Amino acid sequence: MAAPDVAEVRRLLQEGNVQLVLVSPSLHDVSWEGLVSDLCALHAVPIWVWGGHAHPKERQRALAAGAAAYHDKPHDIEGYKTLLREIERVVEPR
Repeated sequence: MAAPDVAEVRRLLQEGNVQLVLVSPSLHDVSWEGLVSDLCALHAVPIWVWGGHAHPKERQRALAAGAAAYHDKPHDIEGYKTLLREIERVVEPR
Protein backbone atom coordinates (compact mmCIF):
# COMPACT_ATOMS: atom_id res chain seq x y z
CA MET A 1 0.00 0.00 0.00
CA ALA A 2 1.36 3.42 -0.89
CA ALA A 3 0.83 6.34 1.45
CA PRO A 4 0.44 9.81 -0.08
CA ASP A 5 2.09 11.61 2.83
CA VAL A 6 3.85 11.20 6.16
CA ALA A 7 0.64 11.63 8.16
CA GLU A 8 -0.86 8.61 6.38
CA VAL A 9 2.27 6.55 7.06
CA ARG A 10 2.05 7.39 10.75
CA ARG A 11 -1.69 6.58 10.83
CA LEU A 12 -1.14 3.19 9.19
CA LEU A 13 1.71 2.37 11.56
CA GLN A 14 -0.42 3.26 14.60
CA GLU A 15 -3.18 0.96 13.34
CA GLY A 16 -0.66 -1.88 13.15
CA ASN A 17 -1.42 -2.70 9.51
CA VAL A 18 2.15 -2.25 8.27
CA GLN A 19 4.91 -4.86 8.17
CA LEU A 20 7.52 -2.95 6.19
CA VAL A 21 8.05 0.69 5.20
CA LEU A 22 9.94 1.67 2.05
CA VAL A 23 11.20 5.26 2.17
CA SER A 24 12.54 7.08 -0.86
CA PRO A 25 15.37 9.60 -0.37
CA SER A 26 13.67 11.79 -2.97
CA LEU A 27 10.98 13.01 -0.56
CA HIS A 28 10.25 16.68 -1.17
CA ASP A 29 8.43 17.95 1.92
CA VAL A 30 10.37 16.21 4.66
CA SER A 31 13.88 15.05 5.51
CA TRP A 32 13.99 11.36 4.66
CA GLU A 33 16.69 10.81 7.29
CA GLY A 34 14.58 12.49 9.96
CA LEU A 35 11.55 10.46 8.92
CA VAL A 36 13.48 7.18 9.10
CA SER A 37 14.88 8.11 12.50
CA ASP A 38 11.45 9.11 13.87
CA LEU A 39 9.71 6.00 12.53
CA CYS A 40 12.40 3.69 13.89
CA ALA A 41 12.15 5.30 17.32
CA LEU A 42 8.37 4.89 17.48
CA HIS A 43 7.66 1.61 15.70
CA ALA A 44 9.19 -1.87 15.53
CA VAL A 45 8.46 -2.16 11.81
CA PRO A 46 11.51 -2.52 9.54
CA ILE A 47 12.23 0.64 7.60
CA TRP A 48 14.03 0.24 4.27
CA VAL A 49 15.39 3.11 2.26
CA TRP A 50 14.83 2.54 -1.43
CA GLY A 51 17.30 4.75 -3.29
CA GLY A 52 17.62 5.60 -6.93
CA HIS A 53 21.31 4.82 -7.15
CA ALA A 54 23.94 3.13 -5.04
CA HIS A 55 25.73 6.10 -3.61
CA PRO A 56 27.79 4.82 -0.66
CA LYS A 57 27.18 7.96 1.43
CA GLU A 58 23.41 7.69 0.96
CA ARG A 59 23.55 4.06 2.10
CA GLN A 60 25.63 5.05 5.15
CA ARG A 61 23.22 7.89 6.01
CA ALA A 62 20.22 5.55 5.76
CA LEU A 63 21.76 2.98 8.10
CA ALA A 64 22.93 5.69 10.51
CA ALA A 65 19.33 7.00 10.65
CA GLY A 66 18.21 3.54 11.77
CA ALA A 67 17.03 1.95 8.54
CA ALA A 68 17.13 -1.83 8.59
CA ALA A 69 18.36 -1.88 4.99
CA TYR A 70 19.17 0.22 1.96
CA HIS A 71 18.20 -1.05 -1.48
CA ASP A 72 18.78 0.44 -4.88
CA LYS A 73 15.76 0.75 -7.13
CA PRO A 74 16.06 -2.05 -9.64
CA HIS A 75 16.60 -1.15 -13.27
CA ASP A 76 15.56 -4.46 -14.79
CA ILE A 77 13.13 -7.31 -14.19
CA GLU A 78 15.71 -9.50 -12.43
CA GLY A 79 16.40 -6.68 -9.96
CA TYR A 80 12.68 -6.39 -9.18
CA LYS A 81 12.42 -10.15 -8.69
CA THR A 82 15.33 -10.05 -6.25
CA LEU A 83 13.80 -7.15 -4.33
CA LEU A 84 10.44 -8.92 -4.12
CA ARG A 85 12.09 -12.08 -2.76
CA GLU A 86 13.81 -9.97 -0.10
CA ILE A 87 10.50 -8.34 0.84
CA GLU A 88 8.84 -11.76 1.06
CA ARG A 89 11.48 -12.81 3.62
CA VAL A 90 10.55 -9.86 5.85
CA VAL A 91 6.78 -9.66 5.40
CA GLU A 92 4.57 -12.42 6.77
CA PRO A 93 1.63 -13.56 4.66
CA ARG A 94 -1.74 -12.38 5.96
